[in-house]
Amino acid sequence: MSSTLSSQLSSLRSRLPPLPFQLPYQFTLKLSNIVVYLTLCLFHVWNSFIYRPEYPAKETYLTPGKYVFWIWPVIHLLLIGYCVVQFLPSARPFIIDTIRYRFVLLGFINAAYLYFQIRKWYILAFLLSIALSSTVSSIYYLIRTRAKPSNPPPTRHEELFIEIWIKLPFSLYHAWSLVLGLLTMFQAFGKDIHKEHAGAWTKVFVLLSLTFLLLTSFGYAYASEAGDLAGTVIITYVLWAIFEHQQSIHFIHWSALVFAIFSSFSVIKTAISTVRVVQPNPLPTRLVR
Repeated sequence: MSSTLSSQLSSLRSRLPPLPFQLPYQFTLKLSNIVVYLTLCLFHVWNSFIYRPEYPAKETYLTPGKYVFWIWPVIHLLLIGYCVVQFLPSARPFIIDTIRYRFVLLGFINAAYLYFQIRKWYILAFLLSIALSSTVSSIYYLIRTRAKPSNPPPTRHEELFIEIWIKLPFSLYHAWSLVLGLLTMFQAFGKDIHKEHAGAWTKVFVLLSLTFLLLTSFGYAYASEAGDLAGTVIITYVLWAIFEHQQSIHFIHWSALVFAIFSSFSVIKTAISTVRVVQPNPLPTRLVR
């Protein structure tokens, strides 16, 4: 039955006249990446300088300092390079063959998340933050495990471009999306710091969230031989910002300090591992007799 149906479909396709104009897959993908990126940047600019929502719209007992959100411009600046290096042949295994239209999907989810978040529809924003984190996680996993080197192999400069403009922005994006998920969860279901006092359960969930961030930082540090320095830096930066901003409850304030200090050790460990992996191996010396 299925073979008969497939043969009928193939014969029907052969009878249809060809389209007068068909865009190649690579061109449409690259164009879509650029359009989605520019749209997302314009949305962020409108959100920050024209709409100007109050910060924080709902301050919870996990809210970090406002300066943490300068991570967004850093990610967007790096994604400019992503839109440029996609035209290099050495970037094809990562962007064309691996990421594909996931970046386009990520842009739509990100814009929808920001739209609902700044309008204080926190439950919908939390659900979209889960979708955002899942999409970034799939890209992060694929470019680190599935992407195969191009043929011919990339030069040292092209390898550097791939590390900076493809792997680095999604490392930052991945860690930042996990942080956004926690912050939005507290906005959706947590207490407002200016209206409600932190009870025992609020402190428990804050402690669990800080533990999750610390374990995530250690996970980045031991994810590979070199680790993921960008991921550990983002998590550690957020923990220090929570410590600095949360002054009202001593338990949360000093707990964030302890977790930030431990996370800083993972940054140091990952930095040392990265230097050891990146630096060239010394040439073997021969004993002269």
